[in-house]
Amino acid sequence: MMRFALSLLLLVPVTPAWADADDDAAVEVFRGAFGQSCTSFAEDGSPIRPARRHDVKMPVTWGEPEQVIMWQFRCDQGAYNSVDVFLLKTEYDGIRPVALARPEIKAEYVDPEDSESAVKAITIIGWGADATAINAGFDPATGMLTTHALWRGLGDAYSDGTWVLKNGGFVLVRYEVDASYDGEIAPQLKLAFP
Repeated sequence: MMRFALSLLLLVPVTPAWADADDDAAVEVFRGAFGQSCTSFAEDGSPIRPARRHDVKMPVTWGEPEQVIMWQFRCDQGAYNSVDVFLLKTEYDGIRPVALARPEIKAEYVDPEDSESAVKAITIIGWGADATAINAGFDPATGMLTTHALWRGLGDAYSDGTWVLKNGGFVLVRYEVDASYDGEIAPQLKLAFP
């Protein structure tokens, strides 16, 4: 009898303990929005690895904090950078990809023909937003999302940022860039917002 009961248990499909309708919907949004650009899908179209789910309280300026859900999906993996996509579910917007504001920069080098020469200046030439986050982390206790994009494996040239979750999305609060390939970590651009 015990052997029969054990074999019945083996036939029951196993799903992650956290899986629910929201998680299934998030997978569909991820597949629909990033199925062509991300490489982290199995042959059947499912994500190769499950998303990290965070149930968090999001501060809003118009009232009490709102309970929201955020998912972090792996999109791609390189030699020294991993690329993630974040989805956010709010009461008003439903499930949608997160956009991360960032400055568009132009680095000027002492020798314009050699990007490994010293950085002469970094100029902000506009603003953009990314739907992907490189080497990202999310702290549900503080609502902070961080990135650290390495421009090469040595890590001496990079850009990184910090965003805070509030009012239905992420607000950029800090950004820095080190555009020099000099073996040192010394950012030439540092932005901080209150």
